[in-house]
Amino acid sequence: MNKTDSKEIVWIFLACMSLFLTMGVVSAFTAQSIPMILRSNGRDITDIGWLLYIKSIAWMVQFLYSPFVERYRRAKSHRTRAILILSNTLISLGLGVLSLTSPNNFISLGLFEFMTSFVLSVSAIALSGLMIDKLKNFAYVNALRMFSNGLGMAIGGGASLIVFYHYGWKISSLALMAIVIVLTLPLFFLQANSKPIENPNEISLFKSFKSIAFRKNICLLMFCQIGIAPFIYITSSYFVDKNISLDTIGAVQATYGAGVMTISGILGGMIVKLIGSRKSFLLFLGLDFIMLLAYLYSDFYNVGETFLLALLVINSLVEFSKYVAVYSLSMEFSRGTQAGVDFSLLNSLLVILFAILGVVGSYLVKYFGWSWIFWICLCLTFICFWTFYLLGIRQEPRIRYLKIRNLK
Repeated sequence: MNKTDSKEIVWIFLACMSLFLTMGVVSAFTAQSIPMILRSNGRDITDIGWLLYIKSIAWMVQFLYSPFVERYRRAKSHRTRAILILSNTLISLGLGVLSLTSPNNFISLGLFEFMTSFVLSVSAIALSGLMIDKLKNFAYVNALRMFSNGLGMAIGGGASLIVFYHYGWKISSLALMAIVIVLTLPLFFLQANSKPIENPNEISLFKSFKSIAFRKNICLLMFCQIGIAPFIYITSSYFVDKNISLDTIGAVQATYGAGVMTISGILGGMIVKLIGSRKSFLLFLGLDFIMLLAYLYSDFYNVGETFLLALLVINSLVEFSKYVAVYSLSMEFSRGTQAGVDFSLLNSLLVILFAILGVVGSYLVKYFGWSWIFWICLCLTFICFWTFYLLGIRQEPRIRYLKIRNLK
């Protein structure tokens, strides 16, 4: 890892905040607002599931083009900045074009979802590689990730719904475009860069799989996410099916979203810093189990709107705090000369898992109802908890030994 001074760390954190805010705004708009708008217009739940699957394609195959991005980035200095600026510029243009279409145009929505996901995945490769190269500890930067993403989601998933509800599709899209343009400005001043390597062509996916510990950690982390994966992508549709209006959901996310994500970022960062990323991840698996019990209760009994909205807020707090641990684990597994490739591979495999199980979850809801998916997720989460305890906590010294031996 390169030596990093305090000035570089400041620039890295500013770039992270800018990109994470952009990702939060765009991701919430594509994964929350658009699905809820389509659902409120009577669109079938399976159509929404496929739209979210399209959104995930770029993230699923991110590992395939990550070596090319990383080779380009590590060949010369200052290329990370160019990638990030170009990414935000393309997203702004995409939002401008989207404002000229209809929210019921499934083809244009699908193209927009794919384009923004691809562009954001490229910038994520570049920034993740820079963070892993330059930072020693990942708890704080991933806490910032959750805080910035959360604030962005309050805008893209909360405020954008309110603007759409009162002013329509065109104004809400243009407003988001203006926000992304503003978020691009700090990237022009990014000064931190990874040190160029002599032979960037050596960067490849094959090097990632040579590590025994890396392969074991990939399998363990993926398996322990199957409990929540079938439900997490279609969470917003559950509240719509419970007859909560888009205006109400948007108001809750806009009002409490920033506060919840601020707390989740701080809480997740503190927990990871205090007990480590592995034990933190185990803790949040346990909280996932409790949240699924609450969802099951809300589906069986005629709970009020207040209970459902509180469930929405608390679920956001738990999941985003959990992501601090997940990202910290992934970054710890990805240290090396091709950090961007290793991290992208982990991220892509997780997205593939969530996308496939998300579509499966939408079909379970369509044919069997919400209670079935909650029961299935509860059983799987219970298995995930004890699997990670046995293989991720109790055998952690063994995994570290394998990693050290492989590096030698």
